[in-house]
Amino acid sequence: MPFDPRSLVLYPDQPGVYLMRDEKGIVLYVGKAKNLRARLKQYFAESGDQREMVPYLIMQVEAIDTIIALTEKDALILENNLIKLHKPKYNVLLKDDKTFVSLVVTRHKWPMIRIVRYKDKPKDNGTYFGPYTNALAARQTFDLISRLFPLRQCSDAELASRDRPCLLYDIKRCIAPCVHKCTEEEYGKHVEAAMRLAGVAPGELRPDATGLRVAVTTSSGLVLRPAARWEVRFGAVDRFDEKLSLVRRFLRDNAQRARRSRRVRRTW
Repeated sequence: MPFDPRSLVLYPDQPGVYLMRDEKGIVLYVGKAKNLRARLKQYFAESGDQREMVPYLIMQVEAIDTIIALTEKDALILENNLIKLHKPKYNVLLKDDKTFVSLVVTRHKWPMIRIVRYKDKPKDNGTYFGPYTNALAARQTFDLISRLFPLRQCSDAELASRDRPCLLYDIKRCIAPCVHKCTEEEYGKHVEAAMRLAGVAPGELRPDATGLRVAVTTSSGLVLRPAARWEVRFGAVDRFDEKLSLVRRFLRDNAQRARRSRRVRRTW
């Protein structure tokens, strides 16, 4: 029985993810929205979603599930995971012009952190974390990590051709692996700490702020910044960690509920 759009009045007006299903319960499409009710109404309005394949999608929809998210970023991450899980037909056919913004730690003897955009799946060229809802959020996270951990920011070609440190070394923002001012072990400790802050270490729900302090203060021969400045920065890190932990817990719980999410069917 086709989905009745009148039932949309029962849907939440909060951010989250929606899953459109056919009569067999197969997921046809996964999307996210800042306001679930308003977004879903656009599919059934005459002047709503104008994408070419939408009428064919709507004709097959029998039920629509929704999962409420805490924020738009949570919705984006959950949407991405559900698309990978269900591989919905219309997410492929509609070819949404969505690009994901993430941070990547490259695979290299001297890894670096970069901001990247990609569609569908990221390249297998490093460890990714994100995606972020917008480039500004990614840039703010990148700037924080760059201030805390003195990793290189030059290209592989520049790294190989340098014979003296760049300005970033002079301002204590890089430990100059290009001219061997540090060992691989010392550099690796900074990389590991940066990845822990970003939340990609396996099995960790919350990065260890104390460990980060140790890594920053003991892993190289840098002239350390005044303690007061570091405490201000680690205050920001701690707030970042707390928020990240909540997001992870939320996504883990929602992933368990996704398969048994209550389907709202025609009630008239």
